[in-house]
Amino acid sequence: MAVNKFDNSMLDAGTIGTTANKLLQMDGSAKIPAVDGSLLTGIPSSFTKNASDPALNTNPSGGVGTIWANTTSGEVYCCTDATAGANIWTNVGAGSGNIQTPVAQGTNYGYCVLGWNADALDRYSYSSDGNATDVGGKSAARSNLRGVAGSSSTTHGFCVGSSSLENVMEKFPFATNGTMTDVGNLVVGRSCDDNGNSSVDYGYVGGGDASGATNHIDKWSHISDGNASDVGDLTRATRYTSGQSSATYGYTSGGHPASQNNIDKYSFSADGNATDVADLAVAQYGPSGCASSDYGYVISGNDPVAARTDIEKFSFTTEANAVDVGNLTSVGYASSATASTTHGYRAGGVHGGSYQNIIDKWAFASDGTATDVGDLTVARQDTAGCQY
Repeated sequence: MAVNKFDNSMLDAGTIGTTANKLLQMDGSAKIPAVDGSLLTGIPSSFTKNASDPALNTNPSGGVGTIWANTTSGEVYCCTDATAGANIWTNVGAGSGNIQTPVAQGTNYGYCVLGWNADALDRYSYSSDGNATDVGGKSAARSNLRGVAGSSSTTHGFCVGSSSLENVMEKFPFATNGTMTDVGNLVVGRSCDDNGNSSVDYGYVGGGDASGATNHIDKWSHISDGNASDVGDLTRATRYTSGQSSATYGYTSGGHPASQNNIDKYSFSADGNATDVADLAVAQYGPSGCASSDYGYVISGNDPVAARTDIEKFSFTTEANAVDVGNLTSVGYASSATASTTHGYRAGGVHGGSYQNIIDKWAFASDGTATDVGDLTVARQDTAGCQY
């Protein structure tokens, strides 16, 4: 007898079910019955549920495309860049806020911006060692090239201040470089000495020389052009300092007068005064600064005796006093510093009245002596650093 229609009643009892060798049957609401998820195959497994957000160093085994759900907040993230230790997790839910490498570290280039006798925007590669190339210069609003500080957004570099106490604020696009544009003013015109700090949305500078040391913390937007605002004070009046940025705080280290060992910290999320959280290994002025994701670095300043080659670092987590972890290839202060995700860089400087064109590099993973990996297009001091 030909069978033209299949009917469940024709099956032996117990043929339908959710265990081995059974047939699944949808219920009256057209839903599949509850099945042990571990038995399903052919379904992407790169999905993680966790009570916390992923972090930069959350290295997913599934790589790009891995989905992470925060069971506490309900936020959902997708891994869009699976670089070990520097992953980017993009928020794909109804919330906001991505997990990405702070702008204090770049992945492509470091920039040495202006400086004494150098109307140059020098760019050097993080992927291959070599000499810098000049890709731009100052805006028409600026007359003085030295005593500047830098900050970095995800798309632009910023350059502020000067040793002639200018309040100029300039920016340039990382994508095209070129001549900088004047986009606003500092609250107080001053020499800023490479002590800038960066969150994703804002740039900061603490202290500086305005015919004497100051304690101002200026903040400006990386998103919309306009003047800076005074959002707090350092714990002391200071100049010739260095700046370091974690993902959540700005740090201002060292300074003058009388060579200072202070490491001040202020919040990116709430405007207010800084607190003194640690000391440098050696009191000094005129150092430069950069940061890895976990540590701030203070490089090659002057102490009461002489210029130094020291590389000091301090932890953003413990905020213990800085320790000496290595040396530059040569003595020189008033340089600029930048950071990739894996290395710190120092560019330029001065010693014995002679400007320097050195680009030094040292590894974050292993403390030790830096290596000379290239030259700037123009030897200089009192320059600013940016990274992209």
